[in-house]
Amino acid sequence: MKSVESEIMLKNFRLKWFKINGIKFKIGKRLRYALMVVLSFFSVLMLVLLYLNWTSPGTVEEKVPLYTYNHKAKVDYRVNLNPNPITSEESMGEGLYYLTPFVKNIDTNFNYQFRGDNVADIKGDYEVTAYMQGIQRDLKSIIIIWSKPYPLSAKESFIAKDKEVQLNKEIPIDLKVYNDFVAEFLEEYNIGTEVILNVYWNIQIEAQTDNGKINEVLTPSITIPLNRNYFQIAEDLSKSSEGVIENTVITTLPVDETKLTVYGVLAFIFIIGIILIIFKTENTIVNPVKKQWKKIHKDHGERLVALENELSINSDSLLHVKTFEDIVKIADELGKPIMYRGNLEHDEEQVFYVLNEPRIFTYRLALLQQSTSEPETMGSGFTL
Repeated sequence: MKSVESEIMLKNFRLKWFKINGIKFKIGKRLRYALMVVLSFFSVLMLVLLYLNWTSPGTVEEKVPLYTYNHKAKVDYRVNLNPNPITSEESMGEGLYYLTPFVKNIDTNFNYQFRGDNVADIKGDYEVTAYMQGIQRDLKSIIIIWSKPYPLSAKESFIAKDKEVQLNKEIPIDLKVYNDFVAEFLEEYNIGTEVILNVYWNIQIEAQTDNGKINEVLTPSITIPLNRNYFQIAEDLSKSSEGVIENTVITTLPVDETKLTVYGVLAFIFIIGIILIIFKTENTIVNPVKKQWKKIHKDHGERLVALENELSINSDSLLHVKTFEDIVKIADELGKPIMYRGNLEHDEEQVFYVLNEPRIFTYRLALLQQSTSEPETMGSGFTL
């Protein structure tokens, strides 16, 4: 008994499945083709993206340091004093104000260090030069009117094959010599400019490594005002720089599995959509007579008169025309309205009349039966 019921249920399920499977949804022809084109485009796009992400996941440039280095130059100074009634100190440190009559000289101490990752062929030179300069200050800049150089240390070269190089140089600056020159110069030539003494420690270095060449320049300095009763030293004492020799490495990125999954799923969905549209939809069949009926009411609706009741017409008085345009011509010629009875929207035959007693001109539209294939647009004049 149970087996019989199971067979019946299975047969019913199969029947329902076949009915459902055989259903095709009707949609407009243009919409159907548009959906197929859009889904096809996105299917191809997703497949192309899927292929490109699988075969060419992309690359990234990375900078790999091969040799790193740093170098720094620093100048320290101390102002030595003559015996004076103000202080018993023999010298003063950096960054203070100094009374010019009490200054004996200024001791400077230059220190330089270069340090790299590995051994390199290092060579370079350094020199110390002072520039006495007559200047004019404005709001934004300093204009140099005249300049006189004083070499304080001739150019000295150095060479080494090492990871590190250190240099040290002590130079005293006799401030009285420069102040005396300025006093005589201004008195003799009466050139009223502010005068300063700029002292530059200029060092150039070149290092040849296994990975490339390094060229660097550092120039610490101090600025001493001249011809003043007291002064403060403006300083740019410390200079440093770090550098690296790099190599650019191009690395292939790993395949992005998330993108592959997204593109694959979307491509599958779009393809399924195309299959469903092809096999589960069909074009909406448009009856050409209904199409003509709609066009008649659209173009001539203001001159059409709907009849509620049937006309009592003697068939001998009827004159049948072939097309709706013919009945329009007759109505225009006679100056009569076009009356009609029936509604194709409700599958009713529609008949148009133009009355001209005793004659009645008529044109009939009858609904065509729809076939399984889409018909072509056709004329629709019929006679009784």
